[in-house]
Parts: sequence; C-alpha cells; structure tokens
Amino acid sequence: MSQRVCDDMSDSLIIPLIGLLVFFLAGMMQGLTGFGFALVAVPILVVFLPPQTVVPIVLVHSALINIFIFSRVRQWVDLRRIIPLMIAGVIGTPIGTYLLIILDVKPLRILIGVVIALSALALLKGFKVAVKNERLAIGRAVSSPAVP
Repeated sequence: MSQRVCDDMSDSLIIPLIGLLVFFLAGMMQGLTGFGFALVAVPILVVFLPPQTVVPIVLVHSALINIFIFSRVRQWVDLRRIIPLMIAGVIGTPIGTYLLIILDVKPLRILIGVVIALSALALLKGFKVAVKNERLAIGRAVSSPAVP
C-alpha cells in the first residue's frame, strides 16, 4: 500500500517538473531571441495538459516576461509601431478566450500541432514575408482567421 502512495506522489510531481523544464526552455528562447516563449511552451505543455489550462498559464507568464523586458528597453521602443499590435492583441484575446471555452480539447490539440508543424516547415524551407506596409500587414494578420 505504501508503494502505491509513493507512485501517486511521483505521478503528482511529474507534471510540475515537466512544466518547470518547459518554462525554463521557453524562457531561454525568449531571452536569446526576444520572442518564442509561447511557441516553445504551448506545443509541449498541451501534450500533458488541456489547452484551456495551458494557454492562460503561458499567456500570464509571457506577459510578465514581456513587461519586465519592456521596462528595461522602453527608451528604444517606438510605441507608434507597436500600438497597432497591442490593439490587435486586445481585440484577439477575447476571441481566443471564447474559442478556448467552446472548443473541445482534441481538436484544439490537433490545431495547435498542425499550426506549429506548418510554421516550422515554412521556416525550415526559408519562407519569409516581405513587409512593405506595416499597417496593412497588421490588419491582414488580425483578420487572417476570417479572410482566406
């Protein structure tokens, strides 16, 4: 009987340990490149936890990291260039939250895996998008789920 208690205890510790390792790797990516925390953390964590749990946790941690980074580099940031991205985030967050609430776990995991795999393949093949008009590119990115 005591063996089973130990197994339960080790089972309950494995997810937090995996989470710590994933957050460490994601933090390293963010620190080295300036982005990528969620790109590393979400695909790995959704293997162990439902997306409805993973996405808010990663979002909060990513926001905290970005606030810390912004506080250190704000004198070099051109706010006029990032305000449209911030507005897009404010608009997109409730939409994404709603989708997390209504969609089933399995399709979400498949969707996340497909998007990550296709993005990685495109980067591997050297796919790049030349941006001539930043405002137009931001508008297209915001509307991309709705516009084919």
